[in-house]
Amino acid sequence: MAFTVGVIFIFSPFFYYFYNHPKKGLSEVMLPASVLEKFVVMQMVCMISAPLMVLVFLGGSDALMTALFPKYQDGYAIAHFFNNRLTTDGVLLAFLSLQAVFFANLFFVRRKILKSIASFLVINLLIAIVILAVVKGMESLGYLEGYNGNVNLSFRERGLFDFYRGDHPFMTFVMIVRILMDTILPILFMIGSYRLMKTNRY
Repeated sequence: MAFTVGVIFIFSPFFYYFYNHPKKGLSEVMLPASVLEKFVVMQMVCMISAPLMVLVFLGGSDALMTALFPKYQDGYAIAHFFNNRLTTDGVLLAFLSLQAVFFANLFFVRRKILKSIASFLVINLLIAIVILAVVKGMESLGYLEGYNGNVNLSFRERGLFDFYRGDHPFMTFVMIVRILMDTILPILFMIGSYRLMKTNRY
């Protein structure tokens, strides 16, 4: 269930919308609504309707099987999903991925999926190179001396914007990267998607 919901949530723009396609996209462009209205509806379908349909179908099927065969199937998958699989970091990462796919779907006209995967790999590689260069620079300047903290555990203990005066410089850098990835990049992708929809010409 978690895998299917994640795939539908992230790749739903490819499944539902052909906005910039030379032929298939004409029906979407000619709808009697403003670009903003279309953009909001598309976002809501991708973020809410598409994953909700999967949850209702799979969760309902699982609940029916549990009700019919309680000896062979115990508990409800949808309860396990919300209690164990649905985490804040996972939702933020999925939201970033969705907005990146949404933008790529509007940016590329043909071979959308292949070009999107290739561009994501290149972007991730560039981000990794920049982060590695910064870490190496901090290490050469002596900022990493005496740091023995566990970054993953520190993330779980604080919110997205929780900075403390006594934070190690490396921890501050990682928190800045986290804010960039979880908030700034998705917003930039959304702005870019809207601009592409507004300036698209046939």
